[in-house]
Amino acid sequence: MSASSVRDLEYAAKAQFVRAQKAEQKAEDIQHALNLMLNLGFERFHTALTMNGAVHEFELGTVRNLPAPSEIDWPVTPKRTRNRRIVLWRTMFPGSHHYASVFQDAEFRSLPEHLETGSELRNLLEAAIEKIPIGRPLLVKGRTARNR
Repeated sequence: MSASSVRDLEYAAKAQFVRAQKAEQKAEDIQHALNLMLNLGFERFHTALTMNGAVHEFELGTVRNLPAPSEIDWPVTPKRTRNRRIVLWRTMFPGSHHYASVFQDAEFRSLPEHLETGSELRNLLEAAIEKIPIGRPLLVKGRTARNR
């Protein structure tokens, strides 16, 4: 096998590993979002209506005490944990159809880059991103949009 073939295989294996890690992280984010929803752990930061009559709600939640990434699978200790913000984007279409998506903060902020400039969806996302509370990285426990 030639050196370029070996490099190509190594690159493909690394790319597959990264895709698998991203898929695993997405599944974890969805699990955390479900727990935050059940415990009223999201805070709404933006609501918008689109031309098709859909209502879009954007909420911010904090996943607390996640194990810090490490190359070695050590037991998790309090000093080796971190918090991560996630965004819940809920859409309610006329006729009671509801959809929800969950994104890590940085992932959510990158969504407009994939959309056509000036499109309604891009404008919607850019407006929501501007409203994300930057000064408060973590939500105050017990303070949600539902119990203010």
